[in-house]
Order: sequence, then structure tokens, then C-alpha cells
Amino acid sequence: MKAADPSRKKKRKKMAATRSRKLRLIGEIGMFFAELGYVPGRKEYQFMRNRPKFLNVKEVDRICSSWPKMLAMLEKEQPEIWELIHKAPEPKE
Repeated sequence: MKAADPSRKKKRKKMAATRSRKLRLIGEIGMFFAELGYVPGRKEYQFMRNRPKFLNVKEVDRICSSWPKMLAMLEKEQPEIWELIHKAPEPKE
């Protein structure tokens, strides 16, 4: 039998970033952007205090690989939310 080497640590397995997890993240972050009325930059989003707690930048990067990929997925998979985010405000009379 081999003795356990204390210097070797077990690697922590991460959950796979499945399509359903990506789509759920895209929907939730898209609705947050729609409430804001614009798409903040990565740094700006990182320091927002009112963002959803579980949707930090690290989580977005882990599931979608990068901020631009997340935005591209949002535009492709949720076009109605994308239009809602970029809709020009109606002028008040």
C-alpha cells in the first residue's frame, strides 16, 4: 500500500457549465440589465452593490468563459431581452 502524500491535494471538481445553466444565467443577468436600462462594463458590474449576489463576475466567467461571450449569448439567445435593454427611452411630452 502506498502512504498518502500530504503534499498532494485533491482537486475540487466543479459543476459542468451545461447549456441549461448558461441559459439560466443569461436570463437572470439579462433581466437585471433590463432593469438598469443599459449593459454595464465588466468592472462597473463587479463593483455594483445592487447586483444579484450569486451572479458575480467570477461566476459569469466560470460559466460563460468571458464577459464578451456572455453578452454575445445574451444577444443571440434572448433577443427580446436584448431589445428591451437597448430600447431608447420614450420622450415625455
